[in-house]
Amino acid sequence: MSSLSLDIFKKDVHGNPIWLDAVGDLDAARLTLRQLASVIPGEYFAFDQNIHQIVVSVVRSDSDRLDRLGG
Repeated sequence: MSSLSLDIFKKDVHGNPIWLDAVGDLDAARLTLRQLASVIPGEYFAFDQNIHQIVVSVVRSDSDRLDRLGG
């Protein structure tokens, strides 16, 4: 059983992170971020609890363009 070491967040309109989910690895984080961004525009990111850093992020604007920023 893998530990859930990556937290998934969405930034609210004020730039504050809102926790959404936890996943076990970077591949799962990328998939989750893309799925979320495909449904609701916004800025999403995965935070690694072990190294205390954002490891991948995705932004989808209202114009339906999906931009991958990291990872």
